[in-house]
Amino acid sequence: MKLGTSPFKEPALKTLGLVIVLAWIFSLTVLNKITLISQESVKNNLNTVLLATQDSLNAWATDHKRNVRTLTGTKQIADDLLQIIRTPSSSEYLQKLKRHFQSIMSVHQYQEFFVFTKNYKNIASIQSFRIGRKILLEENDNFLKKVFAGNTVLSPPIMSDDSGQSETLNFDEPTMFVATPVLDSSGKVIAALTFSIEPQRNFTRTLQIGRIGESGETYAFNNQGKLISESRFDKQLRETGILPPDGRTILSIDIKDPGGNLLKGYKPDVPIEQRPFTFMVQQAITRKSGTNVEGYRDYRGVPVVGAWTWNEDLSLGITTELDKEEAYQQLNTTRSMVKTFLGGTVFLFLGYSLTLYRQGKKNIIEAQKIRVFSMAVDHSSSSIVITNNQGTILYVNPAFFKLTGYSQAEAIGNNPKILKSGKHSREFYKKMWTTLLSEKSWEGQICNKKKNGDIYWEHQVISPIKDDLGKISYFISVKLDDTKRKASIDKLKSKLVEFERSNIKLTEFANTASHDLQSPLRKVLTFSKRLKTHCSALDDKSRDYIERVEKSAERMHNLVNSLLEYSKFPSKPLEGCPVNMNEIVTEVMEDLDLDISESKAVINLGDLPTLNAVPHQMTQLFQNLISNSLKFSKEDQVPKIDISACTKNSGSWEITLRDNGIGFDQKNAERIFNPLERLHGASKYPGSGMGLAICKKIVEQHNGTISVQSNKGDGTIVTIILPG
Repeated sequence: MKLGTSPFKEPALKTLGLVIVLAWIFSLTVLNKITLISQESVKNNLNTVLLATQDSLNAWATDHKRNVRTLTGTKQIADDLLQIIRTPSSSEYLQKLKRHFQSIMSVHQYQEFFVFTKNYKNIASIQSFRIGRKILLEENDNFLKKVFAGNTVLSPPIMSDDSGQSETLNFDEPTMFVATPVLDSSGKVIAALTFSIEPQRNFTRTLQIGRIGESGETYAFNNQGKLISESRFDKQLRETGILPPDGRTILSIDIKDPGGNLLKGYKPDVPIEQRPFTFMVQQAITRKSGTNVEGYRDYRGVPVVGAWTWNEDLSLGITTELDKEEAYQQLNTTRSMVKTFLGGTVFLFLGYSLTLYRQGKKNIIEAQKIRVFSMAVDHSSSSIVITNNQGTILYVNPAFFKLTGYSQAEAIGNNPKILKSGKHSREFYKKMWTTLLSEKSWEGQICNKKKNGDIYWEHQVISPIKDDLGKISYFISVKLDDTKRKASIDKLKSKLVEFERSNIKLTEFANTASHDLQSPLRKVLTFSKRLKTHCSALDDKSRDYIERVEKSAERMHNLVNSLLEYSKFPSKPLEGCPVNMNEIVTEVMEDLDLDISESKAVINLGDLPTLNAVPHQMTQLFQNLISNSLKFSKEDQVPKIDISACTKNSGSWEITLRDNGIGFDQKNAERIFNPLERLHGASKYPGSGMGLAICKKIVEQHNGTISVQSNKGDGTIVTIILPG
């Protein structure tokens, strides 16, 4: 009996069915494994960036606390403070303090200084109108109470309650304060030396180091759930009405869940006062650190993944968040490809699934190789050196010994040249002394050598101190060991580069998978054509079957190409140049000349702008849109396409493409931009279902939006908004 006769057909069909079922099970298992790997990778990246940022912020705060403690430990400054506390009306000691602090405030970027007595009354400041006033800092986490209890304290950003106006500190502006106790001879706290800091400077900049990818944001918030650092999304917040046109985000944004994505037009029906905090804030303000890689809505309503913690020392929360769509971009592309190819041939399905499985194992190995970023930046005490105006060392503190290995006996009477490493040129030191002798402070990084010969880096601030005659008498140097912080930042940059390389590897995998899939498809097409050529005795029904096989293979070939093209889009926008949109559309019309002629279509092209864009992507965008209008035209009506543009109040351009085609149900307006999404049968309207998905990618990479309006039988309007 021959294979293929009836006794063999049923076992063969059962075997094939079993293979397909096993293929489904196997593919879903692989997908689940890749999902777990991706989630673990995202979790590790979020926690690493969060911890590195928190360590940098802690080091920054520690520096400021040491700075102000050092000032009260300097004899001349301490004496002047005690004198002005005893005789608040003395202008002589107030002027001395101003001279001492003006250069120090410039070096450390402080805005103003205050000396508060126990009744919270200010008795000294640069701006005289502040003297004699009380300040409401005691209402902010008992700030001054902590200082008078003997603690050096740094406040989170709060709104300034200064009712006056000055060049340094304005009413209703975000401000931070650092304060340290002033002690009398018996060690009793008698005042609080306080400096104000502008949070938009190093506080926000430190947090900005943690911005990863295109949508990643690391920010801080207080225990009332308010944003206390600059947001990355100022433009989006203004466009959605969350932030006024001239507003700033610090202390203006309540981190609450609006209930839906505001960027996609969602309109909350609950006032912001009644909305709940985001999932992250609810956890953090109850002092619970954590990570969420399943996704939750941020204050824009955008689904994000994030890691967070509460910093007790600074009385604020810190979080690192990344748009969920970006975090799992490669995973979602892979999932779509797997689901598509499950409908293909058994051999293609199994081959693709096995390739995914091997890639998943490779990802596990790669993930194990990635080392976690440095968990903390070591906290070292600032070393302080005081010299006379000739550079002879008069005093060093214990931290100097810990850092350099030189004891006080070895250092005093010597010159700071004992620390020279030989790494800097004579010109470097000449510029330093030129700055100091011009009565200005010098700040920078220096590579020095310890007593044992070890080389180390330190961040150093040297300030000249004048006597009563206005001549330089001393130099005070405050040093901070910067070696480990530099290493931590270098590692962070290296790991971010590694993250980009991982994305490149996933793209290479998509290329390989596409090549492996194209080979059997080409064979199907080739042998189908040969069968039609060499089998002249085929009847009409058999020839129809072969033609259907050819058409299916062609559609699969086009689908694979479209998926590959979609996955090749760069994660970061390409650099653009001025592009004349009229010239782009005219070139597209020339390329589609045959289709336009055959359909007798009428295309009316208005005046389009010249915008900064990527030329070949703009060509692809308009080619896809015009082709769609021609493809989905009515059979009994000449196609008509109108393309026009106008400016918007925000300075952006709105480009509109309107046709009189068959249209579609408006409820599908968002679906059509999904990869592989089709609203019509492939037999009547051929295509891969990737055209509009590619259009959306192009527009979003140009920081724009694309949307459609349509009704069945009434044509379609495509609206594109691009920056001017």
